[in-house]
Amino acid sequence: MKIYAPWCGHCKTIAPHFDAAAEAIAQNPNIILANFDGTLNEAEGIEVAGYPTLYWYAKDKSVKPITFNGERDK
Repeated sequence: MKIYAPWCGHCKTIAPHFDAAAEAIAQNPNIILANFDGTLNEAEGIEVAGYPTLYWYAKDKSVKPITFNGERDK
């Protein structure tokens, strides 16, 4: 999940990479890449220190979300 702010320059930079990754894995039913506007929505248990914030969630929701800190490209 990508938590973003529409006005954020870093979010605008990552957007095409995120979209390209989503397109590349679109045929895999086990993976979903979601955009979440952090300025319009709040979610319990999600901490956002800055934008964009990326989280990995397990499909079965048995594992707590993991903050992604890797490269931000496709």
